Amino acid sequence: FTIPEFQRTAVTTLDILGDTVADTDAKLTAACKDAAAEHDKEATRAATQTELRGRLVDGIPEANGFDAVVYGTCPGCHGVAHHGAAHGHLRRCYRPGATVNVKGESKDCQENIGHAVCVIDRSLAERGMGNIDLTFFFGTELPTGEEGILDTGAGFK
Repeated sequence: FTIPEFQRTAVTTLDILGDTVADTDAKLTAACKDAAAEHDKEATRAATQTELRGRLVDGIPEANGFDAVVYGTCPGCHGVAHHGAAHGHLRRCYRPGATVNVKGESKDCQENIGHAVCVIDRSLAERGMGNIDLTFFFGTELPTGEEGILDTGAGFK
């Protein structure tokens, strides 16, 4: 289990109307990798719009404090339909001053200068939480298979 951990933001130039979703996502991720410390480049990625909307990024600022919008990658990036966009829709974003959550999200973004929220996925063990007692969540000892490995199929029908 991993949790995306906020590292920084990175500004980049985009072509929201002309690029495909994959092209825009690649530019956001490349901006994050370019801004990362050398030892973090491989692990760094741009946060998804779904992670931003749900505030699933540990340490993310409460609001967009920049003069430009903040974009997340897909999934969750599709905004309103737009016939002039190569992929048929605008993107979701957080405009300057907007709270980074469901209520602050705009669905009609086409600004070509934007910030990516850069994250590194950290495991619970890396975060010092590797020995969590999950019986609190499940109310019983979790079933294990061979050699104490969690039996992921147990209890599912």
